[in-house]
Amino acid sequence: MLADYEMSVRSLGQEISAADAESEAGLGKEYTSASDLLNDIMSEG
Repeated sequence: MLADYEMSVRSLGQEISAADAESEAGLGKEYTSASDLLNDIMSEG
């Protein structure tokens, strides 16, 4: 069980690093408000 948790944490760290790299490369989106973010999420169905 601890090994599963450690793998999950390691995987999450890798995903965060990848997202940071995308943001630094200018590939991310910027939202002016939480409402804009919510609308984008809800439209991705």
